[in-house]
Amino acid sequence: MSIELRPVTVDEYEEWMGAMRRGFGGDPGINLTLHHPVTGAAPWTEFERSVAAIDGSEMVGTSHSYKLTISVPGGDRLPLGGISHVCVQPTHTRRGILTSMMQMQLRDFHEWGEPLSALNSSETIIYGRYGYSTACFREDWEIDRQYTAFTDSAEPRGHTEFIPSEKVGELFPEVFDRAMAGRPGVVTRTRAEWGLYVADPERPRRGMSAYFNVAYIRDGRIDGYAIYRVQGDTLKVYELISVTDEAYSALWRFCFSVDLRTKFIAEKRPLDDPMPWMLADPRRLRRKVQDNYWLRLVDARAALEGRKYRTEGSLVFEFTADRFCPWNEGRLKLEAGPDGARCTPTTESPDIVMPVKEMGSTYLGGIRFSTLARAGLVEERSEGALGRADMMFSDELLPWAPSAW
Repeated sequence: MSIELRPVTVDEYEEWMGAMRRGFGGDPGINLTLHHPVTGAAPWTEFERSVAAIDGSEMVGTSHSYKLTISVPGGDRLPLGGISHVCVQPTHTRRGILTSMMQMQLRDFHEWGEPLSALNSSETIIYGRYGYSTACFREDWEIDRQYTAFTDSAEPRGHTEFIPSEKVGELFPEVFDRAMAGRPGVVTRTRAEWGLYVADPERPRRGMSAYFNVAYIRDGRIDGYAIYRVQGDTLKVYELISVTDEAYSALWRFCFSVDLRTKFIAEKRPLDDPMPWMLADPRRLRRKVQDNYWLRLVDARAALEGRKYRTEGSLVFEFTADRFCPWNEGRLKLEAGPDGARCTPTTESPDIVMPVKEMGSTYLGGIRFSTLARAGLVEERSEGALGRADMMFSDELLPWAPSAW
């Protein structure tokens, strides 16, 4: 029997969520009220962006995308299709269902004018075949209390203050936006995501406390905040965002000073976070680096024209076969600089030959073209092209995504 692919309706939402949970090995009968699009804090309501794979009368695969934006080097934001909830039930794997769903979504993104797509990969071996590549990395930390001394003893000029959960959605988004200005790779934080911070449901706590929300305030303005939980002797920082270096230091000092806690954990920190250089004994900070999200250029020309570049330059890229977005294949001439870019089809000889997939890693400035060339993924055709590309695509800050969609 052939598999039908189509969006779901509001009435099919619970069935869709049940199929998704079965695919991920969860309880398909769990109470989903919190995430219900009508009765609760809906994570999504754009049902035209959902995909259900249907075998007869049974839902056997799911996927969905969020209509988001992403910050790109130079300070602009571009439309982004953020894929999530992707699964195929164990009874229907190895039948090409995932491939069909991904192809459908990429075609939709192109028609909707979304030049970029991103996803969080549960298995890194899967999504490269669909043109996605690691674009943003994260550090997860763990440190014991006796090693949290800083190299300096500067006293903050502001103060810390607990914020009630019901005020988080009102006060923190503006701080988040100010802090993330100029940082590439930051994905839109939806109202639903802020709503989950406010609602703080019991299930995701996994035995830990409710959220503690702390703001750093100076001259009557919030310049940073920390959101954390505690359990036993452990304090886990879920998010620490700061507009100023002073707020950053003060909030970490606060977290490290909370009584009765001897171990501190933090997740999703940027690779260029200053913490290792602030600690008196930085070796004691246990750091784990892993990929955060994967990026895909759905429309290479629009994506390359949509960002700015650190230095003036010209490059001709030849993009090899792109099975899922064939309109990307061919040569594009990029003429770009700090004020913007122009990208046009060309018959000129290429400076760099590469799959569009690898541009997903280099696009936000997190990975160098020369690194990928050494790995055999990018080919330099004209002398000096890799160095020129490295300079043009670099940015002052590395890409970072404090949270996922």
